[in-house]
Amino acid sequence: MKKILVKLVADVDKKSLQEIISDQFEHFVAWEIKFSSEERYIVRYSYRRLGEDNGMDTIVNLDKNLRMALTKWEETFKGR
Repeated sequence: MKKILVKLVADVDKKSLQEIISDQFEHFVAWEIKFSSEERYIVRYSYRRLGEDNGMDTIVNLDKNLRMALTKWEETFKGR
């Protein structure tokens, strides 16, 4: 699992995942991660607005969320 997250973060370091949420509907980004011809994963990252619509668009930094998840993973499993 960690190697997948590390690869995700490496991918978003190349291309930012900053998205605009303009409505209440679910949106997503998806891509394939390949480690070998026999090991590959399809990643689907979905997001949507929660709460009351204030009429303004919201910018969400999906790449930052992935980096935070990796940092938390490393802190939690340090030394294992």
